[in-house]
Amino acid sequence: MDVYAFSIGFLIFLNITFWISSYDKVFDFKGNLQWMIPHFAQSPLKNVVPLALTILTFFEVATAFMSAFALYELLVNDTLQWVFFANVFHLIALFLMLIAQRLAKDFDGARTIVIYLIPGMIALLIL
Repeated sequence: MDVYAFSIGFLIFLNITFWISSYDKVFDFKGNLQWMIPHFAQSPLKNVVPLALTILTFFEVATAFMSAFALYELLVNDTLQWVFFANVFHLIALFLMLIAQRLAKDFDGARTIVIYLIPGMIALLIL
């Protein structure tokens, strides 16, 4: 498999996923918080939901910017280094979500997050 072709497709996936999610978290932070507070009310995260959402938002925004920059670097300078960095932030964000969903005992939500983790794990192998 051509690592550059894979990287372009992977970065397009990251850009779509994280720009939309980041936009939602930044511009509807209060709405996200209102959804998350009852979702995590019976979990160990119940007292830190605003902090958890802030941390998650940071990683999602960082992933969005890094994936855009990585796509630029790949297309203009043939550099794969930023693809790796974007993937690391992508994996951190998703592992945070996975941990939170498992703590909330939302196993369907956790299963959905694993679907998004698979491309990142494949990218670790390929890159």
